[in-house]
Amino acid sequence: MAKKTGKQIGVWIIFGLLFVGLIGFGSAGLNGGLRSLGKVGDKEIMVSDYANALNGQLNQFSQQMGQNLSFIQAQSFGLP
Repeated sequence: MAKKTGKQIGVWIIFGLLFVGLIGFGSAGLNGGLRSLGKVGDKEIMVSDYANALNGQLNQFSQQMGQNLSFIQAQSFGLP
């Protein structure tokens, strides 16, 4: 009976730690709250603006090359 009680206590401790961990994860959200990459002067660079500009450059570079390029391929050509 003592072994069974010890196992139950261990299981409840693990559940408690899991619960505390999930509460911390939920309070931070899935994206961690990152919305800007930095500032240029007084203007913030938003993550979505950077992603849109990068996609635009990738599309333009793909058209110049005449084929669809992956991000890795474009990076090897020096696309920042």
